[in-house]
Amino acid sequence: MDKQSYYLDNTNLKWNKINKTDDLIWKDKDFYTYSLGFGEWGGKTWFKDKKTDSQYVLESTTPLINKIDNTYYLTNSFQVLKIDNPKKLTKCDSDVTYENIEKTGKNCSWYSESKGYEVIYKDENVDYFDFSYHPSIVSSFVYNDELLHIFETDTATYLSRIVNNKIQPFEKILDDVKFYNWHFSYRCKNLNGSNELLKFKTSNDQIYGLTTIKGNKIYATVLVNDFELKPKTLGKERSNEIFENRLKTILADFSKLPLTKVESKEKEWKTFDITPNHKIGIGDSWNPKKYDIDTNKSYLVVEDSIISNSIMYYATKKTDLVRAITMNWEKTQTDRIEFGNEKSTSEVFLNRFNDLVLILTNELGEPNSINEEKKNQSFVWTTENNINVEIKLSRQDNYNNIRMVVYERK
Repeated sequence: MDKQSYYLDNTNLKWNKINKTDDLIWKDKDFYTYSLGFGEWGGKTWFKDKKTDSQYVLESTTPLINKIDNTYYLTNSFQVLKIDNPKKLTKCDSDVTYENIEKTGKNCSWYSESKGYEVIYKDENVDYFDFSYHPSIVSSFVYNDELLHIFETDTATYLSRIVNNKIQPFEKILDDVKFYNWHFSYRCKNLNGSNELLKFKTSNDQIYGLTTIKGNKIYATVLVNDFELKPKTLGKERSNEIFENRLKTILADFSKLPLTKVESKEKEWKTFDITPNHKIGIGDSWNPKKYDIDTNKSYLVVEDSIISNSIMYYATKKTDLVRAITMNWEKTQTDRIEFGNEKSTSEVFLNRFNDLVLILTNELGEPNSINEEKKNQSFVWTTENNINVEIKLSRQDNYNNIRMVVYERK
């Protein structure tokens, strides 16, 4: 997205940065072709004559280009254009060449004259402001001097050709897959017309695939990722077991608790690792001794469809000692927006809070401090080892949260 590109060093299996990136999408003996997309303002494609440096432009957003004899075909998801001679497109003045537009960013201050090309296919039923699924062209390629297309519907993907300005499927390739490509991954997609990487996903989040065209055959390579990508729902009983085991591990000797030990335990309990890639610190109220907090580990337990809990261990890397711990019980995240009964959810959190307080009381005895305000209840324990354990329930309209903090007092 920020125009940083990389190449793969096949010997050392390492990605290396390319210092300069342009928007070249095609080249042959006569032209360099560049393209830029401007979001809702569409985009432009330039043909730059290698001999004269003259540039010719048309309205087309980052298309895939194929060539048969001396004719160019520009493919987008819902349109295919045919150009017999790029020099018949609108010739660019100096201020609207690719280099100048790329440099100045003046992407919507001018419009080229529509000439020099033929629309051989256009889906007139597409509403570009409707983001629901619509059948589309995945890719185009040349086979036996004919332009063919990979066309995807909501149920299958087909080999197709254009007949009388309409897509005509003639052979099924795959069932129930969705091809995808990031909108900024248009550079060098089909630079010289010889190949293109086509990626697809399936209804299973852990199964993806690639297609390869060799001769008159299309191969599908399926990639199965058996790594756990999403946390499993463990249930309230198992969640309580994990919580009780955590308490025993944490409180046995909190001031000498190694981070490596809790990492091993969390793995043993089969919680889901959600450790962020960036550092996270805490304020002095939970770190009154002002230890260096420079590393952390975090884990998630999905209890049920309503509540999940996460734990974060704040630690000092040099000593490998945990300095503070926070646990949060929040609403379970889903892939879709749900509008449920917030009142009943609030009652679920209240009941869960009471269960946790009971477990803590059984482990630590009666609390030192109690606040039974209706929407913000809290309990505090201080152990013989000078460790504070605080748990608080917050219920505000449609927001419900239980937070527990463990830290060493000053």
